[in-house]
Amino acid sequence: MATRTLKVGSTSQIITVTVRDSTGALKTAIAYGSVTYSYTREGDNARANGTCVSASLDAYTDHGWVEISAANQPGKYQFGIPNAMIAAGAVKATITLRAAGAIDQVEHALLTVADLQDGVHLGLTAVPAVAIGSAGALLIQGTGTAAVDVTGGVVKANLVQIMGTALTETAGYLAAGFKKLFNVAAPTMDMTNVNATGDAFALLGAPAGASVSADIAAIKANAVRLLGLSGHNVATTETQVGGVITAIELRMYDTAAHATTDDGSTGLIAKYEVTNTYSAGLIATSKSLQSV
Repeated sequence: MATRTLKVGSTSQIITVTVRDSTGALKTAIAYGSVTYSYTREGDNARANGTCVSASLDAYTDHGWVEISAANQPGKYQFGIPNAMIAAGAVKATITLRAAGAIDQVEHALLTVADLQDGVHLGLTAVPAVAIGSAGALLIQGTGTAAVDVTGGVVKANLVQIMGTALTETAGYLAAGFKKLFNVAAPTMDMTNVNATGDAFALLGAPAGASVSADIAAIKANAVRLLGLSGHNVATTETQVGGVITAIELRMYDTAAHATTDDGSTGLIAKYEVTNTYSAGLIATSKSLQSV
């Protein structure tokens, strides 16, 4: 009695059986017409029996029987398992082969959904039919194709997958930025700060005049007056950052036309510059007067 593993639903399966007589000696010359078969299936209780038919060596015939070689392999025969015996619907099957003057040969078949001849995915439809290490295969730990790089049980994240493109930062900048941003015991910044439009914090109070622009114009006029440049040919430029004036430059020209053109050179007599810098909440002011 032998137990075999066969893929359920497979067809054209040939097995080799060994037949002995009542004394235990190998029995030869058993013709197909003197051999009967009978099988039963576990799972759907299907049964069938009949007499074997002629077959050729290594050529499948349903319930076919052929002796391999009485001289070289005495007692060995090939039998074609009926396709209906291993069809879908059962989990096990048992077949008995009988011949006059011989011991009954009983064969058990364990029917599985796996194909043991499939070295890639065992014939399982839920497993990719791709060799390990190839695109589309099951993931494995490693660094190659279809592999996940894991250290200490933690998967290494890759910003290429997050950004959709290769990272082009200067080496070390990203790590330094993360350390700088998150190295805070009790951070108060959240995404509402990042997503804000305009100035997140009020940099200027309410204007003294009609508007901030009007206040700036007044500052320029007062600067001209305080410098004693009223009535002279003066052009001014202010620099702002976030609504805050960081620098004012006044340029005095020899004629009104040159002041209107204001190219910074033609007819320029002198220029005066006031610069404010901000550091740690403090304002530092520097002044310079240049004669041309």
